[in-house]
Amino acid sequence: MKILLVAATAAEIRPFLNHLVPSGEQKGRLRHFTLNKKPVDVLVTGVGIIPTAFCMGKCLPKGSYGMAVNAGICGSYRDDLVPGTVVEVTEDFPVELGAEEQGRFRDIFSLGLDRPGEWPFQDGKLVNMFPVLNAFTEKLIKVKGATVQTLGRNPEQLQLITDTFHPDIETMEGAAFLYSCLSERIPSIQLRAVSNPVPERDPAKWQTGLAVSRLNETLLEITG
Repeated sequence: MKILLVAATAAEIRPFLNHLVPSGEQKGRLRHFTLNKKPVDVLVTGVGIIPTAFCMGKCLPKGSYGMAVNAGICGSYRDDLVPGTVVEVTEDFPVELGAEEQGRFRDIFSLGLDRPGEWPFQDGKLVNMFPVLNAFTEKLIKVKGATVQTLGRNPEQLQLITDTFHPDIETMEGAAFLYSCLSERIPSIQLRAVSNPVPERDPAKWQTGLAVSRLNETLLEITG
């Protein structure tokens, strides 16, 4: 089975990359490796929805993947999801895609710009209908993701997102990854390791090293 590993930055998956053996051409955003003789393509997209969507759109039609994995760190909306906790995002939504009207948020579906049941959306959400199932993924905490384009929002904006979408964690790429995999009907998993509570704006206070370490340990378990 050929695996596609997708990450916004190489730093988030560096420990995992150290276990891979190069295979073929090693330039550009998509690179080819093996892990225990299994083919693994690594796609480093860059940060955010736009580069992730573009790179996934370029990559998926050219490959025949049995599994796609999105790995990275995240912020948490929940007090019990402390730094170092690894979760699986099973639902996601680009929470800034819509309009703010008089203190409330209206998504593209309530605005009449799209239908909430239009594939790959289900009831206005992206739900992973083709999960990766094995003994390791069954143990993971399942969460709802909010995909954002802006970090460090004010308390009122955070409360609006919480009240509207009730997310557990937030990322800057998850919805683009899941939308792409659902569209191509590829089994996928979005792995995230908590580095900080969402309200914490100072990256110097994030526990990035711990999150990256735990993320890559789990990544090796699932793919190895």
